[in-house]
Amino acid sequence: MTAPRLLAFHRGYHAATKRAGQVRLLHILRPELVNGSPHALCHIHAWDCQQSPRVDLPEFPATPPEGLSWCPRCLGMAAERLGLAQRLASMIQAALSVTTKEDRP
Repeated sequence: MTAPRLLAFHRGYHAATKRAGQVRLLHILRPELVNGSPHALCHIHAWDCQQSPRVDLPEFPATPPEGLSWCPRCLGMAAERLGLAQRLASMIQAALSVTTKEDRP
């Protein structure tokens, strides 16, 4: 089974707009259209707007570009689509149990 090709994107506000500094999340584009329009896995729209074009990254990055962080909802949905949700849950449980042991008196 081949993994679906995933595309990462963020909003691209023009530097002169007041929202330019508010772009912080890197989203994952859904491989299929929703009601005929592109959307992220977290369901935000992914079409171009007048002051905010979609900026696609040429390659899917292992880490987000400087100043951005992954959209948590997109990561969770991608893990589920790729069959990694149980592995992710196990990693979270392991991290919680280590943290809990260190926090105990």
